[in-house]
Amino acid sequence: MSALLGYQAATGSDTDKARYVNNVTGDADHYLYWNAGLTLGFLDKWSIDVRYWDTNIDRADNCKGPLFACDERIVGTLKFTF
Repeated sequence: MSALLGYQAATGSDTDKARYVNNVTGDADHYLYWNAGLTLGFLDKWSIDVRYWDTNIDRADNCKGPLFACDERIVGTLKFTF
C-alpha cells in the first residue's frame, strides 16, 4: 500500500499566474493532489496497481476534457518486468 500528497503552484509572471488560475483552478494559484493505492505482485514478473486519485479543485468545468483532469478517479495499471 502506498500514498502520495502533492502541491502544485503557478510560477512566472502575473500574466502566467492569471492564465493558470483561469485555465486550471478557477480560484487560486495552487492546488493539492493526492492518491492512495495498493500494488499486488503475481507470477514473479507481473504486478497490478489500483489507485484512487483526486485534487482539491472544486471547479467542475476544468475537470473535463483532455487539458486537465482534476476530478476523482480510480486508475489501474498492469506491469510486466523483464
